[in-house]
Amino acid sequence: MLKKICVVAVVLILSACGSQPADKRFKGAGDFDKVEAAKTRVSLGLTYLKNGSFSQAKFNLDRALEFDPLSGQANFAMAFYYQQVDEVTRAQEYYKQAIDYSNNDPDVLNSYGAFLCKQGDYEQAKRYFLRAVDDKRYVSTAQTYENLAICAQTQGKIEEAIAYFDSALNHQPTRASSLLFVSQLYMQTSQFDAAKRSLFKYERSAGVSKESLWLSFQVAQGQNDVRAAVEYSELLRTLYPSYPNTAKALEHIGKFQANMAITQKIRPDNNARSQVGDIPASSTITMDDIATSNAANPASQNESNLASESTQMTQIPAVDIPDAVATQLRQFHIVQAKENLYRISLKYNVKIRKLLEWNNLEDASSIRIGTKLWVKEPI
Repeated sequence: MLKKICVVAVVLILSACGSQPADKRFKGAGDFDKVEAAKTRVSLGLTYLKNGSFSQAKFNLDRALEFDPLSGQANFAMAFYYQQVDEVTRAQEYYKQAIDYSNNDPDVLNSYGAFLCKQGDYEQAKRYFLRAVDDKRYVSTAQTYENLAICAQTQGKIEEAIAYFDSALNHQPTRASSLLFVSQLYMQTSQFDAAKRSLFKYERSAGVSKESLWLSFQVAQGQNDVRAAVEYSELLRTLYPSYPNTAKALEHIGKFQANMAITQKIRPDNNARSQVGDIPASSTITMDDIATSNAANPASQNESNLASESTQMTQIPAVDIPDAVATQLRQFHIVQAKENLYRISLKYNVKIRKLLEWNNLEDASSIRIGTKLWVKEPI
C-alpha cells in the first residue's frame, strides 16, 4: 500500500510541476521539438533500412511523418523506403511530396530522376535531372549529368549520353567514372582517338585499372596497333589474371601470332597480382546516401553492360609491375613505388623533357604511383 501511495505521490508531483510555468532556462517536455524529433526518427529509420530491418524502418519513418508531415526529408526517406520494397506507385507519391515540401531540393530531384530512369521513363527522368542541375546551389552537378548520361545510354541514345558525359567532365574534369564510361562509348562508336584521349586522362587521374587496360586493348585493336594490343594483353594477364576479359584479350592475341614475330615473351609474375578490396559500407544511411544511392547505376544491370562495371571506378588502387615486365614495355611505363622521372628517363634512355612533353606533365613532380607514362612519342 505504501508503495502505491508513493507512486501516486510522485505522479501528482510531476503533474504539478508540469502545470507550473517553465523556467525559460530549462528546456523540458513542454518544449518538445517535433521537427527535431522527426529528423531523429528519419535517421533511425534509415539505419534500420540499411541493416535490413524493414519493419523497424517503416515504424520510425511513420513516426517521423506523424511528427512533421510536411518534412521534405521524411517524405524523401519514405519514398526511398517504398523504392527499396518495390512499391513503385507509393514511392512516386512520396517523391513528389518530398519535392514539394523541400522546395525543389536538387538532391531530391536527382534521386527522383534516377528512380524514373529505373522505371524506363527516360524523358521524365531527363526532365528532373535537368531541373536539379539548373539549381545554382547544387554542388553535385557532375554526378547528376553522369546519371543522365547513363540513363540515355540505356535507352540507346549514345550521342546524348556522350554529350552528358562531356557536361559532367566540364564540371569535374578528373571524374574517373565519367572518363571511363565515355571511353567505352567512344570505343563502341569507333571513335578510337577520342577513346584513347579520355583513357589517358582517366589513367592520369585514377591510375591503371583492369577496365582501362581492357578498353585500351580494344582501342589498340580498333586502330590495328598490334604491338600495343599485345602489351595491354600481357598487362592484363600479369595484373588481373582472373578478370574475365583477360582471357578474351589473350584469345584475340593468339590470332595475331601467325602474323607477327614476337622475339621475347613476357611471363606473368604471380607476385604482382593485386587484389582490389571492397570499400566498407557505412553502418547507417544518411540523406546524402539516398540522394546518391542510384548514382553509380540508375539503370537496371541487365540493360547496360557499361553500368555493370561501375562498382570500382573510383579510388582504384595503383599496382606494382615487375621489373621484367616494365623493362620490356617500350611504349609506356607505369610508375612504381620509389620511382621518379629521372630514374624512368635512364631506364628507357629518353630525355626528361620528352617525357614531360609526351605526357603533358607540368613538372617532374606531377607523377604518382600508378601513373601511365608514354616512354616513346605517342602515335
